[in-house]
Amino acid sequence: MDDCWFYGYESLVVPQLADCYGDNEDFDALNHLAERINRFDNDNLVKFKAMLEAVECKDIETAIVV
Repeated sequence: MDDCWFYGYESLVVPQLADCYGDNEDFDALNHLAERINRFDNDNLVKFKAMLEAVECKDIETAIVV
């Protein structure tokens, strides 16, 4: 991954995460979070998005522990 760069994040599934991605140091954490989100059913996805808003999530680490 040293030769790859990630410049931004967009999602129609979880738009609350758009401003959470800081830099390429967060890439592994972002992948971990994506794997977790992919396992959510619709009810849990709705709850997760509501929690992100409730805690005013600003970084990937916070999103992981929500």
